[in-house]
Parts: sequence; structure tokens; C-alpha cells
Amino acid sequence: RTRRPRHPGRARHGRFARQVMSAVAQLPEPAPTVAAGPLPDAAELWRRYHAAGPGDTSEEELVKQHLPLVKSVVGRIALHLPPHIEVEDLYSAGTIGLLQAVRHYNPRANSCFEAYARLRIRGAVIDELRRLDWAPRSVHARARQVQQAMAALEQRLGRWATDQEMAEALNISLEEYRAWLDAIRPAAFVFLD
Repeated sequence: RTRRPRHPGRARHGRFARQVMSAVAQLPEPAPTVAAGPLPDAAELWRRYHAAGPGDTSEEELVKQHLPLVKSVVGRIALHLPPHIEVEDLYSAGTIGLLQAVRHYNPRANSCFEAYARLRIRGAVIDELRRLDWAPRSVHARARQVQQAMAALEQRLGRWATDQEMAEALNISLEEYRAWLDAIRPAAFVFLD
């Protein structure tokens, strides 16, 4: 059995993943809530929040109670991003998503808040990544086509594909393929979908 050549970026992926997880682990933990008595349970917090509305201390307590969700969601997303993306910026966007989840959650809907919050947090982080990304979706779509064709050819051939082979696999001319590469190179193969 022939061995598939190692992609040059894969050697760093393990080290980069460890660096991302280390950075996420170093993010500040939520400060403990100072209370005169035992902490109120979630149902009591939600009752107090809906009675008082946004800006109440119960809102802050709910956000603090669920900050580990932000850390979890951001940590998973950050594993698949290039090193120039600041994890702290994603953490901030995720915290805003958590606050929006608290403000829009309806406990009478009989849905789990954590699942709802994870979706809102992930959406806020992806929105932030899109805001930071200059490349239009068409560039990302082409990058995805090239990457899929490259993976298929490498699997079939057992070696790196030449530019000519890539152009033939994509059903375009060699000149057009090179123009595609010039257009997608800055996108760095980061996919948000």
C-alpha cells in the first residue's frame, strides 16, 4: 500500500490546535457571584429576569452562569481557523451572542436554553468571522471546488496533482486554473459553512 504524501500544513495542525486550546483555556473564567445566601436556581433566575427585564442583576447572573458555553463554542470553532484570527475577539462576539440568547429566550417554549444559546453564540461568532473576512462567497466557493478536486486527485494518484491535472479535473483551461489560484490564495481555504 502506498502512503499518501503529507500535506505541508498538516504537520503544524496539531501544534496549532494545541496553541488554540491553550489560548481558550487562558480566557478568563466568569467571576464568582457574591451572594448573601445560596445561588438561586435557573428557574428562579429566569422568573426574576422576566419580571425585571434587561439590565437587571438577574440578567448578569444568567450570563455569568452560562459563560462556559461561550468558551466551549469558541474553542470548537477556533480549531478550524488560521492563526491570524484572535480568539479573544471571537470570545467577545460569543458573549454578545449569549446576551442576545438570554434576552430572546422564551422558557415557556419548552426548549433547552443551552441548545438555544449555543446556536446564538455560534451564529454571533460566525457573523464576526464574516465581518472580518474580505473575500466574497464566490471566492470561498471556488476555493472549496479546488480543495475538493485536489483531495480527490491526491487520493486517486497517491501524489500531489500537477496544475494541468487540476485544470482538467475542474474542466477549465490551465490559464483559468492559475487565475482561480490567484483569486483564492488570500482566502486561505477558511470555510464558514
